[in-house]
Parts: sequence; structure tokens; C-alpha cells
Amino acid sequence: MNLLRITSGVCSLLAEPNEVAELIKNFKNQYKDVMMIPGALGDRINAAECDAAIASELLVDRDQELNGMSRGQRVRADLSFALTRMPKLLILDHPTTHMDAYSVLMTIKLLKKFPPEIMIIMSNDVYFMEQLSDVFARASHGKITYHKKLTINAEPTPIKKIRQSDIMIRICNCDIIFGETKLFSALNFTIAKRKSAFIGLGKTTLLRVISGDLQPSFGKCTVLGTIGYYAEHLETSLPDMQMLDYVTGRSGAKPAAAKTLLHLFGVHQGYDVVIKRCTTKQRAAAMLAAVILRAPQILILDDPTTYLDADASHYLSKILLQYAGIVLLATNNVGLLHGFSIYRLTLKGLVVPVTLDGYGV
Repeated sequence: MNLLRITSGVCSLLAEPNEVAELIKNFKNQYKDVMMIPGALGDRINAAECDAAIASELLVDRDQELNGMSRGQRVRADLSFALTRMPKLLILDHPTTHMDAYSVLMTIKLLKKFPPEIMIIMSNDVYFMEQLSDVFARASHGKITYHKKLTINAEPTPIKKIRQSDIMIRICNCDIIFGETKLFSALNFTIAKRKSAFIGLGKTTLLRVISGDLQPSFGKCTVLGTIGYYAEHLETSLPDMQMLDYVTGRSGAKPAAAKTLLHLFGVHQGYDVVIKRCTTKQRAAAMLAAVILRAPQILILDDPTTYLDADASHYLSKILLQYAGIVLLATNNVGLLHGFSIYRLTLKGLVVPVTLDGYGV
């Protein structure tokens, strides 16, 4: 295996997990002053050692115990600590996976403001990498190639035609509760844009209501049109079917189209493996492919890129932008938000239109 040859600046590394682990191990051995995110705070009790201004920007409560933080909060705390200590080498291992979109944009802003001497990024968020990277390194079969730009060449698989008539989503005077928390009170919202993305508190719960998976405690959600719904943890009981049979059976697509989309989503083999025995990445790709290939009039996707790599996330973005029906998206992957009307859900239960430019990135 060749060694990474980075002496300064920011490098995004694209490779299979086994190759990434070896490359990072060898690269870390060259430096003494190294921090990795997640994990920078180690076994500390809280984030008290973090700079107050940096912690505030990333919405980190320095007095809160780390054990009581969510995964997204913990990563933001790790980042605050790293930017306070400023190591020679900072390694970001999929730092945005558990962040919301606001935190991702603030992270980009701070890393531009306080750049480490050397930073290595592994991520599936193409926008995150493109905003920060000086060079992209691709590792494949023991060889590394370097590129000034991230180039991904492939055409998305054709999706069946979608009947456009009679599509509507309207939320009328709805109270929406998750657990014991009321997220929305008397919410009135009509989705008119064909590409709508939601960020902020309650986005998953709102999509569950629209999909019919959850009923509002008061009010009415009216949806006209066929629905396809993908959620990160949606299907817990999978059938005894081979992966390819699962995708074609759920979508009605031909095997060639199913294989094409699975390939774009990073699954290049194992089509005859029973799906419940597949890896998490393979299962997620199969479930996502089945929903998209069914070509519903309303496509609802909740964190669809969690288990996808950067290439697959890029392909998904192209597919969604070309999709003829309504697409409702909840994501922390900022790269998917371009071309979408973005709505931020607030602590007051409001749905507020926002733009990426509004975050100053």
C-alpha cells in the first residue's frame, strides 16, 4: 500500500474502509501531534477546556457531561476541542454523519476560519469535502491517485415515468408530538415545491406524519399521490430473499435496472446473497434502490446517505434533481440540499424557508 503524501493543507480521502484504516494508521505514525474526530475529547467529563467562542458557534454546552450528549452533540464538542488545541494533524472520520445541516455549515465556516496545518477528511458529503479540500486522494487496490477536483462520472439509471396529476400534501392545524415533547402546535403547511428539504428539530417526525407512519395528535394531514418512503431504520424485519430479488420484487423494476442502481450506490457484487445476511451498506442500498425504482409520485427520504459513500451520494443527488415527482428530504448531507427548497424546523414548531447562503458559508 502506498503512503499518503500530504505535507500541508486539506486532503479528502476516498477509499474502501479497509484501505482507509491502513492509510490513516500509516499516516498517523508520521506525526506526534494528532487528533481524530470523533474521539478528540477522549475520556474527559465535559467540554470545559474548549474555547468559549468556538463552542458557542457549534452550539456546545461546555458544562454538559459528555455521557449525556447525543452523537451529534459529542462530535461538535470534539471539534470545538480540536479547534481550541489546534493539532498539527486533524483527521475527520465522517464527522457530519450525526450532525444536522446547520451544524455542518457552521463546521465548514469554522474550519475555514481556523484551518489546521494538515487535515484529512473522510466523508460522504460531497459539498463538505469540496468546500474544504485542496486535493482529493483516491485509493484503490493499493494505489493512490491525486486530483484537484472531485470527479465522478456516471449517468443515473432511468426512472419510470411518473403520473403528475392529483399530487398534493397539506398539513392543517396539526399538533405533532414525539414521546412527551410537542414538536409542532397548530401547524399549517402546504408543500408546493417539487423538491423540498427539511433541516432542524423534528424533521424525521414530520416526514413520518406525511408518510402516514405516524398520526398527528390533532389536526389533519392530507396526502394525494402514491408514496415511497425510505428511512434509515425503517425496515427491521427483512424477508428471506436474495438482494436482487428483493429490489425487483419491491419495485417492479427489471433486473438490469436494479443492478445499475445498486452499482451506483456502491454495491458491485453479492446480488444473490440473502438480504438479511448482507452488510448494513448493502441492505441500505437495496432498500433505497427499491423505493426509487418503484417511481412513486411522492418520494420521502429520511437520511438516505448515512450508509452511502461519497460517489453514491453524488449519484443520488443527480437522481433526485432529475426525479419527476415530489421529493421530500430530511438530511444532514449538505451536498444533497442544492436544488431543493430548504425549510428549517425551529424549536417553536415553525417551518421557516432558508437558503445555504444565509449561513455565510
